[in-house]
Amino acid sequence: MNTDLQTKSILNSKRTFTSFCTLGLAGVFIFSILPLLIGTIAVELSLTPMQSGTIISVYYAGYSLIAITSFIWFNRVVWRKSVRISYFLALLSIVAIIFMNDYQGVLVSMVFLGFSGALFYSISMGIVAKTEKVDQNYAFKMVPEQLVPSIFVIIIPLFIIDKYGLNGLLISVMVLYSILLLFANWVPENKVEYVKNDFKNLLKSKSALIALLGLLISFAGFLGLWGFVEIIAREYNISSDDSSVLLALSLLTSAIAPFMSGLVSERFGRLKPIMVSLVVAIISFSLLFIEPSIYSFGGFVLLLIACYFFALPYMFAIIAKADHTGQLSVLSSAALALGSMLGAYFFGVLMEFSGINYAYSFSFVTIVIGMILILKVEKTHG
Repeated sequence: MNTDLQTKSILNSKRTFTSFCTLGLAGVFIFSILPLLIGTIAVELSLTPMQSGTIISVYYAGYSLIAITSFIWFNRVVWRKSVRISYFLALLSIVAIIFMNDYQGVLVSMVFLGFSGALFYSISMGIVAKTEKVDQNYAFKMVPEQLVPSIFVIIIPLFIIDKYGLNGLLISVMVLYSILLLFANWVPENKVEYVKNDFKNLLKSKSALIALLGLLISFAGFLGLWGFVEIIAREYNISSDDSSVLLALSLLTSAIAPFMSGLVSERFGRLKPIMVSLVVAIISFSLLFIEPSIYSFGGFVLLLIACYFFALPYMFAIIAKADHTGQLSVLSSAALALGSMLGAYFFGVLMEFSGINYAYSFSFVTIVIGMILILKVEKTHG
């Protein structure tokens, strides 16, 4: 009993809070700066669009492999030891890119960066799922995950890349990872559990699986659109300066929204915030019927980002609470990874072959269906 109380005390401590925030940041960082990183690598190594796309694909492949299998390994590894190994793996992968400086070397290194990123993020999600204030912790965890990469992609191109190129960018990432490594000792110690992977038992948490599916579907719609914001802005003849301002405001909004979610998480439950977010998301799409301009399109993008990132911590919490096995909540990272890949692919295909309105329809339908599935789980089991 005393051991259980001690474990609960550790899981809900400030050190553990800091550890899962830094792990979450490490997990999403490469993913968040991927356009900047791939663009800089492409210029430095004179890569073709196909080669650049392959680099992105192998990163996602490595990330997805670890994320999808996280329900198998999460309770079977020592978290702190695994985190340390992953930091060293990430740092070695970056060093390899610097010294090898060729396409094949980048491909191999990006696979390992995908491995380490997924391990960081999966462990961070799994730890939060075991804490008492799940909603609040998911919300506040998202703030540094959005804010730090946002500041990075604004400052580094101005002060580092122009002077030092790709190596300057990579060394900046290494410095950040080295700082985050200092907090690895704050990752809580866990007892390795040799849990038998009984898939029939996992299927008993049907609600968690439905919520995970809802997360995957809704994130596919959201991320698919978000990935093409700059391209759509050019299609609407929005100036590059206005587009840059919109991007900066979008990144800021994606950090503020989960922070606000964390502040009110204990007042309104989970159902009402997600329902309000869904209604606001639907309303935001109505702005697309107005003649395209920086104001109508910008308003649509900012409103959609605000409501989606406000709702996202509640979605994570619903999955965690519906997971009776203690193994499925870590799959939130896999749902986000798969949603990213599928969303970007289908949105791009529809935009190219059917037109922007069909692509918008894809995002609208998937966001609505995904959030409704999660609402249904909460309404039934909340």
